[in-house]
Amino acid sequence: MIGRVDDDTAVDPVMSSLPPPTGRPATMFPRPDPWAEQQRRRERHRAERNRRRRRWLIPIAVLAVAVAVAVIVGFVLADGESGRGEPDPAATIAPTSSTVSETSSPDSTIAPDELVEVDQVWLIDRGDGVFDWGVSVRTPPAAPTRSGVVIDVRLLDANDAVVDDAFGVVDGVGPDSTGAVTGRLDDVDEVPVRLEFDVAVGVESSDRALGDVLSVRALERTPESIRGRIRSRNADPIGDVTMVLLWVDDDGDVVAAVPQPVEQVRPDVDVRFEIDLGDEVVPDGRPDSVVWTR
Repeated sequence: MIGRVDDDTAVDPVMSSLPPPTGRPATMFPRPDPWAEQQRRRERHRAERNRRRRRWLIPIAVLAVAVAVAVIVGFVLADGESGRGEPDPAATIAPTSSTVSETSSPDSTIAPDELVEVDQVWLIDRGDGVFDWGVSVRTPPAAPTRSGVVIDVRLLDANDAVVDDAFGVVDGVGPDSTGAVTGRLDDVDEVPVRLEFDVAVGVESSDRALGDVLSVRALERTPESIRGRIRSRNADPIGDVTMVLLWVDDDGDVVAAVPQPVEQVRPDVDVRFEIDLGDEVVPDGRPDSVVWTR
């Protein structure tokens, strides 16, 4: 109700019984900025998202470290196991006296010494400045014949320096057919005291060895000489070979060797030879065996 003025008499206003107003005052100052409020909500959302991300990142980081450690430990253990299964590199060094190596073999799982084996090795100091040496090989019993067998020889002095070296390729090596590389050394500055050799086993073949087609007949020994005949069973002439007569002791070791170059042997025509033993150092009696080399 509104007061009324009557006869200049003031009347006090009477207040309404309505309840007081509620809610935000319409005249609130300063008025809130909607853009600033939106920015605050974004910041609160971003902070909450970062807290959730951190809660996930910690377990993931721990898991990644654990996986990395497990991988490293597994690699170390595997490397240790493989190391225990392999020989020490120093233990795999081949002996300096001989090495049989496999080349051009049809089956690399077969050990080289099951394909070609050493028959005889000799290095003879005659005492007059002449040195005879040689290496002969054959295949094990029941093994196939092999060709292209390379024998690489080195003569070493007391300081392991190479005095001389040589190599040869032999064919038709079998259980009863040897192949050899031999030589004679004289007028040397250093004395060879040791022989090294490597043997490459070549390939399986059906070739015949020189000893299969060449033979010595009618061998006679006198104090001054040794003579005989060489016969060939080959269909074609064989030339530029060397016949090496060997003497061995009771242990089977070669104690003397006499080489004899042969220019050519034709089929069905015996080649006569006579070797003067005046300059040779050999035991009494006839030689015990013969090897052929080119």
